[in-house]
Amino acid sequence: MVGLIAFALGALAVVGLITIGFMKALRRWNAEIPGLLIANVLSFMTATIIGGFTLADGPDPVVAEAFVQYFLPQLVVLLWTLIAGSASRRQGAMQPPSGWDLTLDTRSGILVPTLSGRQPG
Repeated sequence: MVGLIAFALGALAVVGLITIGFMKALRRWNAEIPGLLIANVLSFMTATIIGGFTLADGPDPVVAEAFVQYFLPQLVVLLWTLIAGSASRRQGAMQPPSGWDLTLDTRSGILVPTLSGRQPG
């Protein structure tokens, strides 16, 4: 039982990190629910394939067993990303306070908050 819990926690950490990596890679393409779902599916496929080869006792991967073992941890990560994504969408994008703009400083390449109509010095 302890081994099963340890595997589940390890699998949760691994699929969580893989999902975060795919979410970062897909952020510019689609930060909405389809992007979150695609990142989770790619993460699950990656974990299942790698896990299948890890569990193999010969040349053939044991993909069915890896699928079963990584399904629940990936489901938890999927629910977590959907809940976190809906909370960030509900909160809305951060906007600068009224009367302020964000201007790109060409020398440093960073965004600088400035009063409307004024350029950074």
